[in-house]
Amino acid sequence: MSQYNEISQVKAEEITGLELPRSVSERRKIFRIKLPYGVYVLPDNSEVLFNREYAPIDSFGDPVLDSDGKALEVNFESQYYFYDDGSFPSDNLEVLQRVSEVMRRKRNNPKKSVRDLAKPE
Repeated sequence: MSQYNEISQVKAEEITGLELPRSVSERRKIFRIKLPYGVYVLPDNSEVLFNREYAPIDSFGDPVLDSDGKALEVNFESQYYFYDDGSFPSDNLEVLQRVSEVMRRKRNNPKKSVRDLAKPE
């Protein structure tokens, strides 16, 4: 990951719809917690997005909490990833577009699967 490959703040905001800080390091922190890293598939075949910290998030990048205000515990059967450590969204336009598409799909139809957007194994 080279700092010379960083996607500009303006371009990243345009793609994600998020208001982002100017600082590259702060933007990376936002991406780590607000953008989906993958999706958990539950026993009933429904899906829950998770961030780079493996915490469940909704289609707006906000944490999914239980009734006590703690991160929701998810019992999943499988999981799919949208990128790997070598292709972080702030460095890779294709990955940034992919995770943004995941969020758009889930906003438009939470029941729609996003597994087809997972990175190839």
